[in-house]
Amino acid sequence: MNISVFGKYAGNDTIVHGGGSGSVHPSWVSMPIVAIAEKYLGISSDFDGKRDVRKCNKGFCVSFSKTFNQAYAETSEVAIVFAATEAEEGADRSTLALDPEIDALID
Repeated sequence: MNISVFGKYAGNDTIVHGGGSGSVHPSWVSMPIVAIAEKYLGISSDFDGKRDVRKCNKGFCVSFSKTFNQAYAETSEVAIVFAATEAEEGADRSTLALDPEIDALID
């Protein structure tokens, strides 16, 4: 099975909290791409969340790209897009739209 994971929030830009009084700083955060690679490949050391990577093991291939990667998309049976937006207490958002680069990734 070929799985492609797209979006900076699956890598080293994972959002774990918002700003304001509800803000927390966890002592450890597992990047989603690392958890997916460990689950399906049994390895994660090649997935640093900063660069495009494609690895195969045990009949599975896992690809990661912070932005859209046509080659990964064309060979995938499953595509997972991690999307988010940053917000914080005391600052109203003018729209419910995601950040422009995330909207472009989904389109």
